[in-house]
Amino acid sequence: MCSEELAQVELEWEDGARQINDCEYLYIDSIRELEELTLGLVVAEAKLQAQILVPRDKRPVEQMRLGAKSIERDVTCRRFRLIFDRKHMVSYTVLNESYGRYPESPEHRHYEIACLNHVVDVISAGPPRIAIINGRDVA
Repeated sequence: MCSEELAQVELEWEDGARQINDCEYLYIDSIRELEELTLGLVVAEAKLQAQILVPRDKRPVEQMRLGAKSIERDVTCRRFRLIFDRKHMVSYTVLNESYGRYPESPEHRHYEIACLNHVVDVISAGPPRIAIINGRDVA
């Protein structure tokens, strides 16, 4: 990981949640406990790219690429840091996105970050702090 300083601007959680919801595609870049029972996530926006893919060879799975467009991050994509503080944290789970489903209404507030590579469910008594960040490597 790079130790460069990152610029970040903390947002009101409603505005941060709206900006995250406005993203058509998301990836989880980082999931970790920053300290005991404090969950930190870095979520990156991804976009449907203009370039049309072509098969690399004759295999049937490669033929599925014909006419497809990739979903990737580019320089216009935003990255968000979410921090669920220990004073509010109840639980969290990380699922393979292929097996995620919308959960039943929980006793506490439920936050779900559905990305292309993971679905993260967090049960918390309070909202996360959200900041938009600039820079390359974030942990």
